[in-house]
Amino acid sequence: MAIFKKSKKRQAFENRHKRLEESKITVNLFARIFKTSRILKAIFFFVFTLLVILICFIGQFPSGLQILPNQIAKIRIVADFPFEYENQTERKRLEHRLRGQMPPVYRIDNEYFDTFQKNINSFVNELAVLENAVKNVESEEKNELIKDFSEKFEARTNIFVSTDDLTSLLNDTTAASRKEIFLDGLLTLKDISRRGILSSSESIPSQDNEKTYFSSIQIEGQFKPSHVQTDKDAYRVLNSHIQALNIDWPLEGAYYRIFKSGIQPNLVYDVDETEKKVQETLAATGPYKKRVNEGQTIIEPGSSVGPEQLEQLKAYQAARKKIEDLGFGFNITLLERALLTFAILLATVIYIRIGLPSFSKSTRHIVLAAIVILFNLSLVRLVLSIGETTFFENSPDALFILPFCAPLALGSIITAIMLGSGPAILVAVLISIFYAMMLASGAGFSLIGILASLIAIYFCQDIRLRSQAIRTGLVSGIVVALSAIAIGIEANSHWNIILYQVLASISTGIVTGFITIGVLPYLESLFHFTTDITLLELTDYNHPLLRRMQMQAPATYHHSLMVANLAERAAVEVEANPLMCRVCSLYHDVGKTVKPDYFIENQREGQDPHLDRNPSMSALVIKSHVKEGVILAKKYRLPKAVIDVIEQHHGTTLIQYFYEKALKQKRQAQLPLEGAYSDLQDETIEESTFRYDGPVPQFKESAIIMLADSIEAASRSLKKPSAVAIDDLIDTIFKEKLNDHQLDESPLTFQEMQLIKRSFSFTLLNMLHARVEYPEKQTGPQFSTLQYPS
Repeated sequence: MAIFKKSKKRQAFENRHKRLEESKITVNLFARIFKTSRILKAIFFFVFTLLVILICFIGQFPSGLQILPNQIAKIRIVADFPFEYENQTERKRLEHRLRGQMPPVYRIDNEYFDTFQKNINSFVNELAVLENAVKNVESEEKNELIKDFSEKFEARTNIFVSTDDLTSLLNDTTAASRKEIFLDGLLTLKDISRRGILSSSESIPSQDNEKTYFSSIQIEGQFKPSHVQTDKDAYRVLNSHIQALNIDWPLEGAYYRIFKSGIQPNLVYDVDETEKKVQETLAATGPYKKRVNEGQTIIEPGSSVGPEQLEQLKAYQAARKKIEDLGFGFNITLLERALLTFAILLATVIYIRIGLPSFSKSTRHIVLAAIVILFNLSLVRLVLSIGETTFFENSPDALFILPFCAPLALGSIITAIMLGSGPAILVAVLISIFYAMMLASGAGFSLIGILASLIAIYFCQDIRLRSQAIRTGLVSGIVVALSAIAIGIEANSHWNIILYQVLASISTGIVTGFITIGVLPYLESLFHFTTDITLLELTDYNHPLLRRMQMQAPATYHHSLMVANLAERAAVEVEANPLMCRVCSLYHDVGKTVKPDYFIENQREGQDPHLDRNPSMSALVIKSHVKEGVILAKKYRLPKAVIDVIEQHHGTTLIQYFYEKALKQKRQAQLPLEGAYSDLQDETIEESTFRYDGPVPQFKESAIIMLADSIEAASRSLKKPSAVAIDDLIDTIFKEKLNDHQLDESPLTFQEMQLIKRSFSFTLLNMLHARVEYPEKQTGPQFSTLQYPS
């Protein structure tokens, strides 16, 4: 009968296990198909290869970063075919010569003379009126009228006529003679202005704003000698003409001073017309074509790349692109790079299968690494695309800085934190190779990228703080900066270029660290990964869930701390994740905070809510703390690893106390039926009602926590803990879990279980060590102040 009873329990366990497996298959259907289907793996490989080619090389040919202006060339570039191009450099030279030889164009601006002429005619008429006004007035009043006339005329016309000159004109001339002389003077000024007046302080400008002397200039469409009339020349002509009038000296001076105000430079340099003449001459000469024969050297090694060589190289690349163009955006160079990319990725797959077998079996790991590579290459391509903007085309020196702005170590840092050093090294090599292919710069930048990434991976070991990610990015930037210094010294670059490259490298490293911090949470959520950074943040005892446990279920909180100590040390022994064990142990019983009084550690003496409930209901409440814990964990967005441990830390174990209580109640109800059939009738109690829903532990950390949880709870019943008693307790619980098939799906080996046992024994013995009993307090002279260690 006992054998029959045991087989029935076994059958019930197998039925539950079968239902659990069916649910897993339904949930992870795609993952299982992907793992088993070679077709899907091949599709994934080709899609990934296509995306790499699309990101790195489509529209990227020809590379503009291989040869830079004023760079010392390292290689010889020879034309593989003859081609012809328009030599813009030579054309610019011709244009510069034309600007230095083309007579500048001037125009005469007569606006000032026209205004002056109008004002002088008005002056003559007003002077006649003034003459009549001062005929019969006293001398003082006369002077006042003349002075007032002078001031008003100057204020209105901005022409100054002194009172002495006005007095001479009024006293020594008649209205008719004044009119005749002023008319003659205006005609003289008009003739002077028509010839053009240039300021004596100016020179004839050229197109580059330098003071240049020309043999001739062009005024109003007519070519004239470059020695044009200046304002000083105009003054001399005016003075000579007035002297020829044969008038008295005081009047001669008055006329000269008045007409002198009408002389002002009126030649205006016509920039647009001069440029038009230059362009017309250039258009007449036609495009400056230059032919390069096959085998002709374009760039000579060791020489400085000047504008003409750089233009010739760009023309050669454009001609090659045209020749190699296959239509629809494809060309021979693109096909070569595509084939090389395919070969590199195929070799990577072979290496992963041979050198990283555990990595190759994980779909999540492979997809994560692929996304990280594509993300990193996209950022690199974005940085390089900036070099095609107008700013960089007009600032050749900026192109020297651009290659050091690419975040080459980003992918390797993220991969090292999430997947480990092995996959991270592989990611670093791939990103660096593709970066060098984009630059078409040989192995130089590839080695820099690999070196910076490897050092970053080294600093990613045991990274547990987000600030450490920034430090790691900074270290990678410093490595690139040192490489920039070495390259600059070797290439004899200017010190300011090297300085900018160093600053760009360090800044890029810091930005890489910040990008890592920003991207990690999304990748953790998307791929259900839990990094040590996130785990360490969850050990903060001020976390809302831990605070809730401290306040509502303090005994459960203390129990969780003890389990964390046990599990963490045991994880070190079997090379599991000790930090994950500690964090998951802290939160594994968080569901008990919903109904803390139903769990014995939180009950006060005489307060047991289970006394009023039947065993099945009590078992249901006890089991519910797992579901409640999962709900709380999801509400507070705990990592999937913590949720998995909450679900698995009891597996499908039997709630023995209430199961036995139910059996006892059933036997008491069947006392009249005692006899040969009593054991058979016990089977009417459904054992699954008193078993947790599971699943059983699926990974090392979960199995360790299950064992630590059971052992810590059971150790409280030890009245006198000793090494023997603790070892017996540990052996008993391990056997129970093994016999109940709770460890069947965990990856723990028997050798690892022995290590866990020894770890538990050592930790428990230190946690439950006996204390020295303090002597009772005595009074009088017999009182002792002897202190005992706690």
